[in-house]
Amino acid sequence: MLSFLPAPIRGGIAIITLTLNIIFWCIPLLIIAFFKLIIPIAAWREASTKMLIWIAENWI
Repeated sequence: MLSFLPAPIRGGIAIITLTLNIIFWCIPLLIIAFFKLIIPIAAWREASTKMLIWIAENWI
C-alpha cells in the first residue's frame, strides 16, 4: 500500500503507528490494573480481571 514511499518514511510511519498503538492500549491497561490493586472488592476484582484480559487479547 505504501510501497511507493521511501523506506525511511515507511519506517517512520511504522514507528509512529506502533507508538500510538502502545499508548492507546497501555493507558487503560495500567489505569485498570492500578484500581484493581487499590480496590479490595471481590466483584470489582473479577470485573477488572475480565477487562484486563479483554485488553490483552485485543492488543495487536
